[in-house]
Amino acid sequence: MLNTSQLRFFLRNAHYLNLDIVAGAVLCHLVAQKLPSGHGQINIPQTIILGLSVFMAYTADRLLDIKKIDYCPTPRHEFIKNRAEILKKVLLICVVICVVLCFWLSKNILIFGFITLAVSALYFVAVFKSSKSSIIQVFKEPITALVYSAGVWGSTLIDSGRAIGPLDYAFCISFSLITFQNLLLFSWMEAFVADQAYSLPIVFGEKTTRKIIMFIFVFVLIFNFSIVFLCEFAYQRRTLFFEILMALGLFSISQNTTFFLKNERYRWVGDSVFWLMIVMI
Repeated sequence: MLNTSQLRFFLRNAHYLNLDIVAGAVLCHLVAQKLPSGHGQINIPQTIILGLSVFMAYTADRLLDIKKIDYCPTPRHEFIKNRAEILKKVLLICVVICVVLCFWLSKNILIFGFITLAVSALYFVAVFKSSKSSIIQVFKEPITALVYSAGVWGSTLIDSGRAIGPLDYAFCISFSLITFQNLLLFSWMEAFVADQAYSLPIVFGEKTTRKIIMFIFVFVLIFNFSIVFLCEFAYQRRTLFFEILMALGLFSISQNTTFFLKNERYRWVGDSVFWLMIVMI
């Protein structure tokens, strides 16, 4: 059994490696694959590739950050910097695993994956070559939300093996907005504690950012309740309910910044809202 200090050490390192984000992405992806009845077939190779891709994207982003002259030396970045060489080797191993698993994916999902990869790569290059004050930084939240949602939820629409209806797109829209809400919240909270790159919260200001975070919660609440009666299965209704809870959790963080800024609680709680989906599996 781990003692308290060992457990904290393990959780902190897992958090710095973004493994909590990976876990949230995988859980949400599994829920999406099981739609509409809760008995949908799970594509294991696709799920593994998704988890590894999320890990690689976030790790590569941090590795690129520490190479920039004007990067902000946060504890997370220092953790990555001190382990840069071994992480590069880990990323290479992850790439090899993903390439091998691609032989078990359909043509449609491969095309979709390559398009998503291309968009991510282009943005990574653009961000790396731009300064913190560049206008390119403003697109970080919407582009990241789009790519993340495409991988987690959108990929199931491409390769589900069943007819895709309006409700499937509705689930995806709500999830995309929640992801954007999460990223917008994080960028806003980080602006309190460090000299952060140019971002949407900096452009909008605190008052407008708060309103957007609240608006997303209200929209998800009304939108999901408005389509709940169109659901054929209880599993669909539960999915809508947990999406509302996710948006509510992120909105709640924005209402108590003093508490959640301490020890980066906003990150721990903000990323863990995606873990709510574990109840659905």
